[in-house]
Amino acid sequence: MNYQRPVIVMARSFPPSIEAGGSVVLRNLFGRIDPRDFVVVAGNLPPQDPVTRLNVPTAVVDIFPARYIYSRFGFLFVPIVCMVAVLFALRYRPRHILALYPFDFFAIAAYWVACLLCLPYSIYLHDVWEEAQKSSIQKKIARLFEPRLVRQAKHVFVISDALREHFKKKYGVECIVVRHPIPFHIFLPKVRYDGASKNLYHIVYTGNVSQLNCDTVRNLIDSGRHIRDIPIQIDFCTAQTSAELARWLGITKKDRVTIQTVSSAEIPYIQQNADLLFVGISFELNAMTANTVFPTKFTEYLCAGKPIIVHAPADSFLARFVREHECAYLVEKPDMERLCQAIVDLLSKPQLATHYARKAVETAQYFEDRRQVHILADALGMRLIEDGMAESARA
Repeated sequence: MNYQRPVIVMARSFPPSIEAGGSVVLRNLFGRIDPRDFVVVAGNLPPQDPVTRLNVPTAVVDIFPARYIYSRFGFLFVPIVCMVAVLFALRYRPRHILALYPFDFFAIAAYWVACLLCLPYSIYLHDVWEEAQKSSIQKKIARLFEPRLVRQAKHVFVISDALREHFKKKYGVECIVVRHPIPFHIFLPKVRYDGASKNLYHIVYTGNVSQLNCDTVRNLIDSGRHIRDIPIQIDFCTAQTSAELARWLGITKKDRVTIQTVSSAEIPYIQQNADLLFVGISFELNAMTANTVFPTKFTEYLCAGKPIIVHAPADSFLARFVREHECAYLVEKPDMERLCQAIVDLLSKPQLATHYARKAVETAQYFEDRRQVHILADALGMRLIEDGMAESARA
């Protein structure tokens, strides 16, 4: 194994940034790969959690002002990312470049750097590309670059079977599925539901709220306002500020809702001590996005051993996955009354809640991190490290 020539990983959001769910996936993947075998080019995005930092050489691209990464002009960062990556590559002499999407300007920059340095590159897609763009400029850029990046990549990794089907149909390429990896030595999958009655039940949501799920989260808050017979509280554990989230979701002081910022190290404990866990996919998304998106937090929820409510369109990939594995209570219409009934059913019927908790833990095995990391590492010729070494690599 030649550790003198690492793989360059290029991603807009990479630990310690926890700005996006994709960074959680990358932390779990690369936390198991020998730190001598890769280096990173990433954006300087807040919020950041030092607990997730990986001890590897990193070139930071100063993205300022940060709001432009979400605009139609994000592609203007491509030359800056290319310059930083080329200078970094001249220092470390990489053997391969791994591009991460979403955010197109990092993926496009990785493609150009690979061309300039005559290096092989691969791409790891966490989402659809062209179909997810809203502005005409973004769509034109996607139409120009997506076929090149996908067809010319040595390996095309995708994060779900739905994305594999999408890119296979669109470009005829064989994609490699690397699912959300869950570190079992941290999340410890087992049934923790005990059916005990309580004076207050906690419905927990961990992670950020975005356009991908905001309407379903609002439905959850409305449900809390209408359920009177069972004492419930909705707990948000997120990197977003409480003022920002309360304003966006219309949360008032009268609502039985808490919002707290927690470190990544606390997330498993919070999920494992919830009474119910909630995840949603927006009913307002275009069909293509709904059919391929798969929330990072859901795989963590499966390990918690508690009943999960999934509020998502019936034809979404998440809903199809839940129906296939029976691992959560599915509410597949944007109906607040049905969501209320789901909450009442799971809190008042221990046998039903136990069934879903048990099936969730069984389903978690699909995402065991060593299995998923092996897929990526074998394709890229990278070496894995064991649990103890993985922990020290994070320090």
